[in-house]
Amino acid sequence: MTKQSWNNPITIETRRVGKYVTINNSQKAAEFLLGRADAPASETGPG
Repeated sequence: MTKQSWNNPITIETRRVGKYVTINNSQKAAEFLLGRADAPASETGPG
């Protein structure tokens, strides 16, 4: 994947309270969304 910087980085709170990650390029976004341990928990409805 080509590393492409963003004009406006985003900061996301992780599952750990008080721990944040700043995402400022496409490579870091992909790594975060594809299963990093500190990714935000997904919400699921009753199943």
